[in-house]
Amino acid sequence: MTVTHIVLFKVKPDIPPQQLAEFDTQVRSLKQVPGVQKLSFGPTFKTDRARGYTHALVVELPNQQALNDYAANEHHVTVIKNHIRPAVMEDGILAMDIEQ
Repeated sequence: MTVTHIVLFKVKPDIPPQQLAEFDTQVRSLKQVPGVQKLSFGPTFKTDRARGYTHALVVELPNQQALNDYAANEHHVTVIKNHIRPAVMEDGILAMDIEQ
């Protein structure tokens, strides 16, 4: 069964444009992680219903083991530590995983 990994982000409102661009580039680079079949990422355009979340990431993987491998992947861990955590608010990450 395909696993869909969904992550919502609340980017800090005062983030410098260069840091925001690097955040975007690095999150999109997660497409290179083995097992990723499809990756979609971008900012919301309907902020009135986003409850403060500014960006969404949707990753499709073939199964739960691939999701576990993705989570432990060195590149994924580095992107979170160096680019995602510094760019988002303290309570600014919401993640869910579903099987289809």
